[in-house]
Amino acid sequence: MICNSKLSDINPANGPSLSQPKLSDFSVANRLSKLKISEKNSAEKVKLEEELNAARELEKQEKYKLDKTLNELKSKRLILNELKDEYLKIIQEAKIKYKSLEINFKNLTKEIEVKQQNINSLQNQLNSLTNQTRTKEERAKEITQKIKFLDESLRHSNEKYLSINLEKNNLTSTLNNLHQNYSGLINSFQTFKEDHKKRLKDLNRKLDHQREKIRDLKDELSSDSDCGTVLSRRADSPPCYRDSSPSKVWIDDDDFGWGGGYY
Repeated sequence: MICNSKLSDINPANGPSLSQPKLSDFSVANRLSKLKISEKNSAEKVKLEEELNAARELEKQEKYKLDKTLNELKSKRLILNELKDEYLKIIQEAKIKYKSLEINFKNLTKEIEVKQQNINSLQNQLNSLTNQTRTKEERAKEITQKIKFLDESLRHSNEKYLSINLEKNNLTSTLNNLHQNYSGLINSFQTFKEDHKKRLKDLNRKLDHQREKIRDLKDELSSDSDCGTVLSRRADSPPCYRDSSPSKVWIDDDDFGWGGGYY
């Protein structure tokens, strides 16, 4: 700067100059220059002092903040250390649990494999049972159709049974009627037989009486003549035989329907 320059340092060759200044002029100028510089420096000094004070105040504030931050950091560091210990403890426990879980996982993997094999086996059994079920369903359908057919046949059989039962009842009624009629006929036949025996007895008595008369007549006519030459009779009538039992006589089949013979 010029204020710090010495007079001997000023060289007229440094710049154009019309006239050489005097020594007093340089002294006044130097004082004026120094005064201006002093005033300028004083203002700058005040400004710098204000800025310095402001900077110091800011520094105090920043230092306070820094101290507060450091204290917080220290507190947080303590907390972090505690958390770190807990974290390490948790990590250790987690490792132990992980090893246990890994062992359990391996065991579970084996169990899952075994269970998967069982599931596959059960699936195969299920498929087999499904096929059997389908076969059973088909057989069930066939059996159902057979049952329906048998039910229909049974219904027809029941109808036939009812019809046959009705016919049976009718035949039973008819047989009962026939039996009653037969019993009536048997009773009528017994009655007729008894009546016929009575009639035969009566007829035999009458014939005996007639034979007595005929013998009496024979005895009167001739004791030696034949019955056929003395008595007149039909040509197709059987001969009259004399018997030691005069109560019996020959009866034709056409007369009573009992067959020919002596009665």
